[in-house]
Amino acid sequence: MGKSKSLKAPLTIVCLVNQEKLKKSLRKVFEVSGYRLYAEFIPTRQKFTQFLRKSEPDFILADTELKDLPGTEAFKIAKKIRPEIPFICLTNAENEKIANKLLQMGAADLVFKDRLNRFSSAIEKILETASEMESRRKIEAALQLSEIRFRYLFENMLEGYAYCKVILRKGKVTDFTYIEVNDAFEKLTELKNAAGRKVSEVIPGIRKTNPELFEIYGRVAMTGIPEKFETWVKALGIWLSISVYSPQREYFIAVFDNITARKNSEKALQENEEKFRRLVEIMPDGIAVHSDGNIVFVNPAAVTILGAESPGDLLGKPAIGFVHPDDREKVIKRISGVLSKGMTSDVTEERFLRLDGSVIFVQVVAVSTTYQNRPSVQVIFRDITERKKADETIAGERNLLLTLINNLPDYIYVKNTEGKYILGNAAIIRLLDLSSLDDLVGKTAFDFF
Repeated sequence: MGKSKSLKAPLTIVCLVNQEKLKKSLRKVFEVSGYRLYAEFIPTRQKFTQFLRKSEPDFILADTELKDLPGTEAFKIAKKIRPEIPFICLTNAENEKIANKLLQMGAADLVFKDRLNRFSSAIEKILETASEMESRRKIEAALQLSEIRFRYLFENMLEGYAYCKVILRKGKVTDFTYIEVNDAFEKLTELKNAAGRKVSEVIPGIRKTNPELFEIYGRVAMTGIPEKFETWVKALGIWLSISVYSPQREYFIAVFDNITARKNSEKALQENEEKFRRLVEIMPDGIAVHSDGNIVFVNPAAVTILGAESPGDLLGKPAIGFVHPDDREKVIKRISGVLSKGMTSDVTEERFLRLDGSVIFVQVVAVSTTYQNRPSVQVIFRDITERKKADETIAGERNLLLTLINNLPDYIYVKNTEGKYILGNAAIIRLLDLSSLDDLVGKTAFDFF
């Protein structure tokens, strides 16, 4: 840095010089320095002070031999008003002692009057130093900002944070010390004053109940390879999800969350699923689930009702193939409504086909569900074939009995406990001069006599 072609604006240098000959020499040096320089020559203390209060030059070049303003005094004034501006001493070799004193006080450089050609080197050195200081300042500012951000995150993050150092014995991790923890650490674990203490002191018995913590933390601290895991901390009665990494050998940082509520929910869900699975397995009603039209689940009762030997005989087959052809149109319409509206169908009677092609009567209901993250239909059905046959038998026998009664010449009728007719044969209908049995049912003898 430092040459004129690299500077966007000229450098302003205030020269505390009162000798005309020295001024001329300095002007020549400035012209050939390679820098774009603007020089302001000031000969007195008063003007020097006024200039510094009103202006901000890039450099100060001071003749240490001025009677009105000796070098040490000029330096003190400059540092009081403009402490950040580099101060260059201009002196003779015999006054080097004074110049060295100024250097000790903090002057940027020294130029002898008989070696003014060194001025360019002094400027270049100061500019490089200033550039380095600016870079350092920016780095320090960035580090400070990063520290502020980290501290804000550290203090406000919802996850617990623990910075620790492992304690080794014969190459194995036997304990670790909490160096720093955040507020969330205490909230999630309810452990107080952990910083500066060993975990064996903070949580007695932890090594015995949770040896995996020492294994994983030790492995990460020694290898630098991060890990993530979940564990039940018996001493605290909580589940933790932990991410651990190592900033340097023998140290680790654990960031964790209390997942006890989630684990309890998962356990409850698993228990409910197990109860549901057992219920489904022992139910006498058939249960089948189909996705995209194909059967994906059946319970043991469904296997039996549909005449299969195992679930494998049914899985993957089109569900509609087990519906009687005459009932398929209404079944397809019902399934479409169940899927599109997320509804539960009404209980209805249908005819199913078993694997051997025989027809069975079923009472069935369908409900929208999700199976393996896919929209599906769950069908619950009951074989009512025997009941239907029994109903048909009873109906046939009833019709036979009614035919027999209607053909007897005797007057035959049946009343309920209220004295109302509930049945009568043709002979009584004729006796009462009625058109049909409907004219008799619900009436009493007083309605006719």
